Amino acid sequence: MAVIERKFYQSWRGPAPADEDSWWLVFDEEVRRLLVRHEWQASAHSGFDEFEIAEFLERTGEAQTALTDSLFADPDAPGRERVTPPDALTRRDPPAHPPVSRDQAAL
Repeated sequence: MAVIERKFYQSWRGPAPADEDSWWLVFDEEVRRLLVRHEWQASAHSGFDEFEIAEFLERTGEAQTALTDSLFADPDAPGRERVTPPDALTRRDPPAHPPVSRDQAAL
């Protein structure tokens, strides 16, 4: 099962330099599903969670703003940075481990 994905936001959670969060817009070709995947890497644990688009956009934050900007904002607007170029779509197999629930992620 292959997916097409594009990173639209990345932030650093610290305290270690490699502790980060990445947000991806993901299209699963097999089941024809579009979703948002949040992946995190921290010194204590790592994992991912998946959200339906509507569920993701119900919340407010920098990742939600980055997604709507990447879809609808003028890419040539002054001060606008791209996380990935528009032609940098990636095809890969989804992560092997199942999504971590939001309750488990808070631990």
